Amino acid sequence: MATLLISEDNFELAELVKAAADARGHQARTAFTGKAALEAIETRRPQLAICDLLLPDIGGGELLDRLRALGVPTIAMSGVYRGSKFAQQAREKQGAIAFFEKPFPLNDLLLCVEAICGPAPVTPMEPPHIELTSEVVVVEPATQEPADLLPLEEWERIWRKVGAATVKPA
Repeated sequence: MATLLISEDNFELAELVKAAADARGHQARTAFTGKAALEAIETRRPQLAICDLLLPDIGGGELLDRLRALGVPTIAMSGVYRGSKFAQQAREKQGAIAFFEKPFPLNDLLLCVEAICGPAPVTPMEPPHIELTSEVVVVEPATQEPADLLPLEEWERIWRKVGAATVKPA
């Protein structure tokens, strides 16, 4: 199980990544600004931080530098900074382990997280509790059709009438 910090100013994307990581058995927290990310790390250091490169208060490069100085491994992501130049800069200069261009397949990000931190442990499921009873339920066939159903012939007549009105000759 990895402890993750997701630093992303897009609330929906941050919560989606968090929910997906949590569903796979990891513990994820979100921070919507660089300052909030640094404060969250002071509270509890994550095994890995996933950081957007364009945050409202701190540049992504600066945040990556500060996280590297604190010994927190990072994955960088961006929808604005695109291409191999930015990926190379994030990895080589700021020490990011990986770089994802938005939009990206969410499963690829999670596989990358698990390649770095290891997969979450599989927790065995308890077998469902089934209580057997000796009660017998008898289901009898309906003796008549419900009153709100039309006979088949009536449906065919309506269909032909509607169909003829909506189909235009070629």
